[in-house]
Amino acid sequence: MNLVAKYRKSSSKKGVFILLVGLFSTLVLANFIPKINLSLKKPQANALLSFPQDHSIHPDFNAEWWYLSLMTKTTNNSGEDEKDTGHLISFSTIRPSKESEKINGLLSSTYDNSTREFRQNTDINGDLQVYLKNQKYLFVNYTNPESYATLEERKPVADGKRVYRLSGKTPEIGTFNLKLKERTKSNIPLLWGGNTPNCTGKISVFEPNDTFYYSIPDLDITGTITNPNGEQRNVKIGKAWMDHQWFNSAPPEDWKGHYWNSFHFTESSNLYDSNPHHAIGFVTQIYNDEEIGE
Repeated sequence: MNLVAKYRKSSSKKGVFILLVGLFSTLVLANFIPKINLSLKKPQANALLSFPQDHSIHPDFNAEWWYLSLMTKTTNNSGEDEKDTGHLISFSTIRPSKESEKINGLLSSTYDNSTREFRQNTDINGDLQVYLKNQKYLFVNYTNPESYATLEERKPVADGKRVYRLSGKTPEIGTFNLKLKERTKSNIPLLWGGNTPNCTGKISVFEPNDTFYYSIPDLDITGTITNPNGEQRNVKIGKAWMDHQWFNSAPPEDWKGHYWNSFHFTESSNLYDSNPHHAIGFVTQIYNDEEIGE
């Protein structure tokens, strides 16, 4: 409810856009996550993370996903008609019950700030491949007739910054071919859980320290997005961040779902400028008795 109140009080169009993108990129995840019925294995997030190995898949865990939040300012081929848009791509593999096989999914959503149009859907039962190319670089590929996408980490550029290629096609976004490049060189991802320098990459969701979680923030976006109606849009400037999360714990019986939100923003009023970036994140659990835990 606090988010709604903040939205109503905001008079800044930029502030409204940032908030709406934050909301859409979490509500669509919340729409998919409540369908999970995880087995009752004990949490196993009890070891330190190790990279690059932990970029890849963890087959002994019941739920895992790699998701990317993208905010872009695009123009048409004439360099006109600027639009602020937000997109979400989430690769996932989830075991719904103790006896079942894992289900692969690709969640896709888009929000157009000029028309207030929002579309989202989760494509399931496609083929998911996750591995490290040359034992160094993350490769994630989801393939299904209606939706497909590939996230491919490339060899770092000359200045050592990491580069990723995100491409694919979904009914919600259209066809996309994007380059994601670190603005600032990083040695390891951003680890969640605790305060620097004590972050371990573990957070508590359903059990204490049950979930591994890290982010790769502050990625600059270039490339093209061709809308479902066939219009090609060129990314004039954009920001992206990637999150990777995996766990084995199960929600309690009275759990209805959760709303996860994170804000990545600059020190200035311009979302797309070169000033330092900051981020905060929180999760709100929703239960049958309407009690809320954070």
